[in-house]
Amino acid sequence: MDGKYTNNLQAALLFEGEANICPSIHLNQFRGTMLEKNLPLNIGQENETFALFIGPDELYISVTYYNEPAEHGVFAFTLQSGLSNMLCEDAPARVQRHRSHVLVGIWHGALGTATDDPKIAEMFDQIGMPRPGHSLDMFNLRVDVLSEVCRHLIEFQPASAVHWTQSNLMIAGDKALTVFDQERPGLLTVHPIMFGVEKVPGFD
Repeated sequence: MDGKYTNNLQAALLFEGEANICPSIHLNQFRGTMLEKNLPLNIGQENETFALFIGPDELYISVTYYNEPAEHGVFAFTLQSGLSNMLCEDAPARVQRHRSHVLVGIWHGALGTATDDPKIAEMFDQIGMPRPGHSLDMFNLRVDVLSEVCRHLIEFQPASAVHWTQSNLMIAGDKALTVFDQERPGLLTVHPIMFGVEKVPGFD
């Protein structure tokens, strides 16, 4: 099955204070774990707050630390979700309190997120060219690797919450590792449409 799986997956880790994370340093153990799983990762680009890891089959992982809050409005949709409210009962308060965050992205292929664009996808289909990473196995790999990145970051610096954007879930930091350990398909890949009746004030 090709062409049916989101190529670009993201997660945002929210911290209530300064996390002072240097991705290329604090994810060395993560790279070791991936190497043990026959997934060697090289650093393609790095500075004090950013690292781009490159793996086999054009697997790319970007990790960026921001010493500032994320824009609150991006969480408006997930804060209306009943499932997110179960996984993080005080999600609005955690979003309001966070003072720094890490954004993690993972995708296959040099074109990255462009292949999820319907026009680009149609072009690939017309010329009979398979889109990079668009198979169930590669999608599952991205989910697993993204979980491992988040796991290693949380073990270094406990997060207040994790926003898993692919299924649009807000997960309390102390519950995140339990969710990451679930078998697929699970909460990280399937999100039932469950919404609260009222909008959350301040997140329009």
